[in-house]
Amino acid sequence: MQTSRTRMIFPSRHPVVTTLFCGLLLGSFVHGCNGSQVGGTDPDAGDLSTGGGLLYDGGTGGNGGDGGGQSGYCSGSGPPIVVTDTSGSAARCSGQVAATAFRYGLCLCNGLSASSAITIDAFDSTQVGSSTFGTGGSAGMNSNVNVSNKLSVGGNLQVSGAVTLNDLVVGSDLLTSDTLSGNATVTVGKNAQIGGDVKCNGSLKITNTLTYPSTRTLNAPSQTIGSIVRAPVSVTPPCDCAANSIFDIAGYVTARSTSNDNASVPLDPARLTNYAGDQTLNLPCGRFYLNRIGGQGKVTLNITGRTALFIGGDVNLTDLFAVNLGPSGELDLFINGGLTSAAPLNFGNKNAPARVRLYMGGSRNINLAAGSVIGGNIYAPSSALVTSGALEVFGAIFVGSFNPSAQVLIHHDVAILNASQECGTNGGGSGGSSGMCSRCQDCGGQACKGGTCGSCTQNSDCCAPTLCNARTGVCSYVVG
Repeated sequence: MQTSRTRMIFPSRHPVVTTLFCGLLLGSFVHGCNGSQVGGTDPDAGDLSTGGGLLYDGGTGGNGGDGGGQSGYCSGSGPPIVVTDTSGSAARCSGQVAATAFRYGLCLCNGLSASSAITIDAFDSTQVGSSTFGTGGSAGMNSNVNVSNKLSVGGNLQVSGAVTLNDLVVGSDLLTSDTLSGNATVTVGKNAQIGGDVKCNGSLKITNTLTYPSTRTLNAPSQTIGSIVRAPVSVTPPCDCAANSIFDIAGYVTARSTSNDNASVPLDPARLTNYAGDQTLNLPCGRFYLNRIGGQGKVTLNITGRTALFIGGDVNLTDLFAVNLGPSGELDLFINGGLTSAAPLNFGNKNAPARVRLYMGGSRNINLAAGSVIGGNIYAPSSALVTSGALEVFGAIFVGSFNPSAQVLIHHDVAILNASQECGTNGGGSGGSSGMCSRCQDCGGQACKGGTCGSCTQNSDCCAPTLCNARTGVCSYVVG
């Protein structure tokens, strides 16, 4: 595998980035993605404020309360979608949500238990040579990690709990709030902060500084450590999994069951309920609704514009489920139920993962057959991802739990971190580009200082694992 040269990834106005990110999480942005425009209006005048879900989407003339129909949604001339979490108190531009939710290639609300090898690296799909993977790619877990095989994380590994493993390679920093136990080798490219004991039966190599409490012990017969600092260690949970931080996908889907663009195609909501034989849906720009997906045969979605597809119930697949993206195609797939695929799932676009997003409402599982390939970003903080064999992901995974039994490769597309660039100040609520904030998540991953989104001056101003470029004041991601 080739390794790309080291580069910093900055939010920018690069035209490719602008095109790539219109229509990100829970909808779309201001510019671009002018897919096929078809008739129909949004009967609720663009206001779907139910259950802490959508506040407005689409519209023209810089506000969301003046129509918000299919034409406005597809023209991209209105403001970005503003969503709230389940508490209903934190309104944020959808791009800011994407930029913070997918900071890690793998983010787990619970711990990780695996008997197979897991490798996480990174690439930037908007850069020349995007097919080459760098040594970036970070992982975050809100509870214990137990891996009996090799875990290789190109960027940071941040764990709110203990880490027990056989072989660990971390390209940048290792942060864990409790004990680190390694049975074979532990290699950390930069610094390690360990809140508990440090135990390694094989070799322990930490290039820079190891920090651990004075009340804890270090037991590593073979060790190479740049320096040691004895001090308290506190590691915050890396993933936004608190009940009042999870976005109400179910409420959003329910609202679209009666307010959608089905009539413009036309599309019967029962079209893929108990289907028999191969099925093809040609979907232009718009917001469409299906009751559920289940039957016998292949399902193909041809996406030619900025498309959002809402599924009111479970998705049960017995054969191929293919998503074909046209040059201007973007797909946001919302499922208010579970996802089960008995055949290998080849979903999304591995060359442009940020153009495909999958959101799960509720706590039903994602069950994938062996050999599945995901080219997109998955947001399912209350669900378990269950695989029966090897899995390769181009994008990012944010789920409740993940316990793989076969090899996993995750290639984090860090281009998603630029998603908030289209939000501007008219995104409304906390977290406009220069709005009020209480944490960096409200600022699309950029700095929150003194209650206002602005420039960073130190790494702690930024949402981990991004770092502050003091020269520009921008929180950035490093791909090696």
